[in-house]
Amino acid sequence: MPPTDSERWTLLDRLLSEALARPPAERPAFLAEHCGDDDALRAKLEEMLSLATAEEPRLSPGGALTGALWRSLADGDDDRMAGPLAVGDELGPYRVVEELGRGGMAVVYLAERADGLFDRQVAVKVIRAGIESDAVLRRFHRERRILAALDHPNIAQLLDGGVTPDGRPYLVMEAIAGQPIDRYCETRDLPLGQRIELFLEVAGAVSWAHRNLVVHRDLKPSNILVADGGQAKLLDFGIAKLLQPELGPGDDFTRTAAVLMTPLYASPEQLEGLPVTTATDVYQLGILLFLLLTGGHPFAGQGNQRRTTTRPSAAVMHPGPAQSARLRRRLKGDLDNIVLKALRHEPERRYPSVDALIADLESYLGGRPVSARPDSVAYRTGKFLRRHAAAAITAAAGLLLLVGLSFFYTLRLADERDRARREAERAQQTAKFLTDLFKASDPAAGIASPSGSREIPDARQLLDQGSRRLGRELRDQPELRADMHQLMGDIYRRLGLYPEALANARQALELRATGDPAAVAGGHRLIGQIQTELSELEAARHHLTAALKHFEDSEPPDELEVARTLNALGHTHFVERTWTQAAAWHRRAQELLDGLIARGRLAPDHPDLADTLRRHAASLAKQGEHQAARPLYRRAFESLVKHHGEYHPATLRALMSVAHSQRRTGDRPQARKTYDRVFELIAAIYGEDDHPDRAEALAQLGNLHRDLGEATMAVEKLTESLAMRQRIFGNDHPSAAAAHNDLALALRRLPGDDPDHLAQAAHHYQRCLEILQATHGRHHAGLMAPLRGLAHLRQASGDLAGAQQLFERALEVTVATYGPEHRFNVQTLLRLAYLDIESEQPASGEQRLRRALDLATASSETHPTLEAAVEFNLGLSLAAQQRWPEAEEWLLKALAAIAEDEQHEALEEIIAFYSDWGRPERAATYRDRLAALPRD
Repeated sequence: MPPTDSERWTLLDRLLSEALARPPAERPAFLAEHCGDDDALRAKLEEMLSLATAEEPRLSPGGALTGALWRSLADGDDDRMAGPLAVGDELGPYRVVEELGRGGMAVVYLAERADGLFDRQVAVKVIRAGIESDAVLRRFHRERRILAALDHPNIAQLLDGGVTPDGRPYLVMEAIAGQPIDRYCETRDLPLGQRIELFLEVAGAVSWAHRNLVVHRDLKPSNILVADGGQAKLLDFGIAKLLQPELGPGDDFTRTAAVLMTPLYASPEQLEGLPVTTATDVYQLGILLFLLLTGGHPFAGQGNQRRTTTRPSAAVMHPGPAQSARLRRRLKGDLDNIVLKALRHEPERRYPSVDALIADLESYLGGRPVSARPDSVAYRTGKFLRRHAAAAITAAAGLLLLVGLSFFYTLRLADERDRARREAERAQQTAKFLTDLFKASDPAAGIASPSGSREIPDARQLLDQGSRRLGRELRDQPELRADMHQLMGDIYRRLGLYPEALANARQALELRATGDPAAVAGGHRLIGQIQTELSELEAARHHLTAALKHFEDSEPPDELEVARTLNALGHTHFVERTWTQAAAWHRRAQELLDGLIARGRLAPDHPDLADTLRRHAASLAKQGEHQAARPLYRRAFESLVKHHGEYHPATLRALMSVAHSQRRTGDRPQARKTYDRVFELIAAIYGEDDHPDRAEALAQLGNLHRDLGEATMAVEKLTESLAMRQRIFGNDHPSAAAAHNDLALALRRLPGDDPDHLAQAAHHYQRCLEILQATHGRHHAGLMAPLRGLAHLRQASGDLAGAQQLFERALEVTVATYGPEHRFNVQTLLRLAYLDIESEQPASGEQRLRRALDLATASSETHPTLEAAVEFNLGLSLAAQQRWPEAEEWLLKALAAIAEDEQHEALEEIIAFYSDWGRPERAATYRDRLAALPRD
């Protein structure tokens, strides 16, 4: 029986892999032996070998084969190449705009958001129809896991993912508009220093991937795009290798890698079919650096036989003899040695890590010694003289001074070497500590359960283990212990585990004592951030002020750290509900960050700016400035999507803010859709665990249900939110107080006047008051809502005196918090005036209402519904004083501002007003108008 197509493809794949692993001289005999009389098989293999070993790349990562080799393999089968989607098709929230490219495993499309959340184009990679084997699907899902783990500004981000209607997985990635890095440098004729700086961005991204246990394995110019703004982006981890891969049945990553590579940029171990490690990426970075420095390839014309490596200084391809000579002089020496060390044939002789390569290039740029050449006295002295030319000229005036400087420099070199050695040892010990800690995630080395079995620990258990081990294992290394406690404190904080976070942060600060001032300031800030979440606000401000003083007093001031600390101080006021002060701090932080971006010091989508925008918007919204807040929320969210992708806690919180803003500005149908997306992201990020973000999202969704008149659903969500906050923070935390208030308001909205519901509402208002008064005292802004809520309940029960007392207390809090001229006083004045009218004190009510109307109309934002309520009640107060014409004017003015479907109660009051005034014909007119209104 002749072989099937699948079997023939498998045979071609295997024979090509084995042939590529042999020297070119041995390949004809190999083909003769394995192809026998199958001339078609041999011809196909010879063509594939010729194309695979050409200097122009023919293979792209991830199985996306392109160019002549793929056409050879596909043999013109256009049906197999056909893209599965058409322009206009939708995948989740994305709509296909056009096809960008196609390959052996996937088709890539340009797409845009179709749900209106934000305006952005993305790249969507979909598995091709007809190749959904288990191995291909495993590889595709592996690529998604890799990309999801690599959150770095110089790595193209994974934004989303899903499954097509016919069951094929797809990835949604950042769409990058730019040029390959070599072309970008050449078209702009970048000087040498800028080329190295751009290369360092790429190397930093590769180093980040290595720290996340991922090797790229296909670093080449076409996989590194540079946008017009100058930011490099590393693309396509499709053939990336996990250093600890989860191999599935039938997976053979070693053999696959031998084919899925670009021979021109492959390392010796790839070409020889040997194991691939981080040294492979070091080698490929060496080729890239050679290309950027010289304009040529280090092994041009040698094929896969890398016999000799040309020094960069001998391979300059710069136009013009003068420019070439100048460039050769700059390359000769350190840069030659750096590149040659990265390109060593033996992996063990290359740089031990990408970080070591980065360190040498940074030393070169700073005029310091590099490790890629013998550390001779003459070399060190020469570097010193070049770095300190003025001192050297002065020293030449006297031998004694020269000797003194030489002695000083020798000591300084020793000190630098010792410091570098200490830093390297700290890095190694940190890596070892974390590696040993996370070995517990291996099922064979898990923790013992009560039943005696072994369980894989979760993140909190790992952190708890690490925190306990620090005191035992790093007792004699206080700086390293401080670093690790600081790291764990920050992780505990991000998980919402604030007591554990505070204990670790305090331990870190104690260990640092009078160490590195910047590290001490960072420790103060972390403690302040944690204490803010615990509502220990006075102590928090003490630590944050200490951090701010250090960062502002630095020479020059560290503006980014200053902005971060200003932001943290603003948040203390936000928690305290002093919104005006919070907005002022956040505005200062935003201005600093905008200035850094304008000067090119920060990227426009820097996450600190997004966080500041979100916090600034929230402080404005709390003052009722919702229209001013909404564009800030939107800008923050779009910036975070670009930087982190959607599957990130910061982006999630920004999306929650967008939904909240939509709700508060009346766009409730869109808010409901946005909350649906919020909970999808929460499930993806946090699973089913309790988390402050989940509790907050439940509260916001409950409040939306309440606004939409869905009181039963609101009570359900808000009850769940309260219980979760009590589990996370305890029963007496201000976060629980806010949940009590929201739940009380929802209980009041339940249909009917069930005494049990009203009693429950009163209980929750009372608990809110108790918690906030114990935490913040008698004049905290948060007291206004529960005081007004309890007052409404007293008024509904007929206790007008009790209601007035509570409303007067609420007005006292509002004035103490915001001042007597703030619009927030309007609501309370309105309620007190209404009580005055019911208590037959209309003159007092009129006085309050005129004051309320002045405040409402003086606000920078218009609130027609609130103004109409004040005007209508002013009319009622005048009617109670029998000032009929004045009363009529205000009542009818207010009626015109009320929506027709909400006029029932107002029309009933106007009919009664005309009857009391003795104008039955006018009363009849409005009675007819009332009868014509639709009723629920």
